[in-house]
Amino acid sequence: MWKADHKIVESNHILVLNWSHMTIPILRQITLGLEGRRGTTVVLLAQEDREKMRDVIDHELGPVSRRVVVRSGNPSSIRDLQKVSAGAAHNVLVLSPDHTSSLSDHGNIKSMLTTQLACIRSLQQIYASLTGEEMSAKGVVVASAENAPDMLMGFTLIMPTSFQQHVLATAALQRGLTQVYQEILDHTNGAALHLFDLDAHSPHCTHLNNLTISEIEEYFPRAVSPPPPPPLSPAPTGATGRADGDSCTDWTAG
Repeated sequence: MWKADHKIVESNHILVLNWSHMTIPILRQITLGLEGRRGTTVVLLAQEDREKMRDVIDHELGPVSRRVVVRSGNPSSIRDLQKVSAGAAHNVLVLSPDHTSSLSDHGNIKSMLTTQLACIRSLQQIYASLTGEEMSAKGVVVASAENAPDMLMGFTLIMPTSFQQHVLATAALQRGLTQVYQEILDHTNGAALHLFDLDAHSPHCTHLNNLTISEIEEYFPRAVSPPPPPPLSPAPTGATGRADGDSCTDWTAG
């Protein structure tokens, strides 16, 4: 099925829309998060050539790429979204595509993403009415402030940064984590995310220098952590979280 081009008859799958510089990193994190879990399919729908997308995914992800089913089509088209059973997907990640000649300004991307969200919600409503199930699918749209849809229609908006790309897949796969990360990353109210140089700002935490992520996690039992990421190099030299004076209590390793 992963090499074919027929309609995907799936439910409770993970659907990723659009091709961009974020697609491969997010697919990598999703497949890592699915290690050891059977029965969950990842489906990518984008307007790029299917064989080219397939080749890039196989090259970048290696053997786990077989968990990703690729289809070429227009994510703004109801017909193409039906081809990937969008209405039955349990998790939907809508990525803002990179700028092209056909999407040369923010207004075009904003309009396109808004159309995609509307189409997905319509298909989800149809699926719920046919099956008698409640709409429980989780949706995340990753876009800059300039490209963000005017109406999110129940989707959670996440602004793309390197940190958010790293945790996005986890937030999409585990109920409630999207709200946790959104609260941490929203600087307008509530909790905030701060970066500190351990040597300059927290002399009492210098023992965390040169530790691996797994070793640092032992110091923060209440931290919310994503699945183990690929090996990092160089070793972490800092920590992120909420500081209380010079105390390390309640910090989150990052």
